[in-house]
Amino acid sequence: MQQQSESVAALAKALVATQGKLQGVAKSSQGYNYQYVDLAAVWDAIRKPLTANGLAVAQTTTYTASGEPVIVTTLLHTSGEWMRGELLVRPAKADPQSLGSAITYGRRYALMGVVGVAPADDDGVAASGAQDNTAAKPNSRPKKNAPANDATEKEARDHFRELFRKCVDEGGISPKDLATLNDNDSVEDIRVAYKKNKELLDAVTKAPPPLDPSQPELT
Repeated sequence: MQQQSESVAALAKALVATQGKLQGVAKSSQGYNYQYVDLAAVWDAIRKPLTANGLAVAQTTTYTASGEPVIVTTLLHTSGEWMRGELLVRPAKADPQSLGSAITYGRRYALMGVVGVAPADDDGVAASGAQDNTAAKPNSRPKKNAPANDATEKEARDHFRELFRKCVDEGGISPKDLATLNDNDSVEDIRVAYKKNKELLDAVTKAPPPLDPSQPELT
């Protein structure tokens, strides 16, 4: 399948000019203890620079023989030149909500890829050094099955947050389908929630998530 017009000289010139005006897209949507860039924010960041340089993006959806959605993203120029890319996405479940989440996820990353823009901080929760927001919240309820020490609980929560991020950002799983934590959950509770989310991610990727090897496996 042809992925670009015979010539892309004018398109390339326009894309260079566009990228000179683009900046990192701010993470404005809130996930579980982290922020992420949603599709609307990406469009808000790129629409004017694209239009000013005679560029537009069209995104459509097709399907594989097995029924998996494929996002088709086409970058168009007023000269008639174009270039196209395809991205296969795998919904976590066979229901409309999961399908919609997977398609939106695919559109977001394909759009950023074809234009050449990235989130203002694309290193994720682990690199940001963000602390667990629940730690600052007062909690009068005693913790059930209290962990041996605070370090053990923090390590488990950090490990859980990293898996949660991978489920959403790399697996395209809706946060609504994932297990979450409360500020009074014990290490054992965290292990149970971690296992549930890991099974969801494994079902999508067909392989264990590549977590930080320095962190203990929560099994």
